[in-house]
Amino acid sequence: MTILEETTRHGTLPVTAGGAGRSPSAEPAAPGAGGAAGGRLSGLIDPTPVAVALLAVQLAVFAVRWLGATPAHLGDAALETALIVATLAAGGGQLLAGVFGYLRGDKYVSHVAAVVGLWLFGLYFLTSNDAMEPASVGWYNIFLAVLLAIIMVPAVVKRMYAFICAFSSISAVLVLSGLGFLSLQAAEDAGGAADLSTAAGLLNASAWFAFIGAASLLWILAKTLYAESNVLGLGGSEDD
Repeated sequence: MTILEETTRHGTLPVTAGGAGRSPSAEPAAPGAGGAAGGRLSGLIDPTPVAVALLAVQLAVFAVRWLGATPAHLGDAALETALIVATLAAGGGQLLAGVFGYLRGDKYVSHVAAVVGLWLFGLYFLTSNDAMEPASVGWYNIFLAVLLAIIMVPAVVKRMYAFICAFSSISAVLVLSGLGFLSLQAAEDAGGAADLSTAAGLLNASAWFAFIGAASLLWILAKTLYAESNVLGLGGSEDD
């Protein structure tokens, strides 16, 4: 079972002619129509697992980067470049999943992936800018947390627990790290009287939620891949 089929099974996707979510009784699209192209893509291409894997890696690198942050030592700065690269890779994977999700007829996954992918690209350009200030990243993270709260509603209504855990953890990462970067900016503005204890505590807490988010995404990835290959008897078929 693919991630696309998982969302369809929970009733999240509308039935679309020629798309992966259509019912067996749906009328086939006319030859050469966009629906037929979507039908072919639905059987051949699903980059969503790749996007999920890359986002899990990005969260894991973020967690290691800021885990154990203290006022005297704000995380492992040596991993900053790795985090920037992981952010770029995750953004590309999410955007690719969004484009192909739209072509496959999966509006929910395509919307989620496109929003997260474009946000990650923005974060990449923001953090790779030498003139970047912590407050910029702080507000940027908090604004996405608001969007994720809206995006998470269908998963909550359909009781898709793995997705709920992933969305909730990532939202916590965004809010805590956002507040942490805002605190870091305030400390920098204070000059010689800087107190980094609040910023360090918030960033350290966000690292733990990043681990939870990465674990949730890896669970979704493993469940999808094992179901597709019928490993451990989790379902799926050779025709999936």
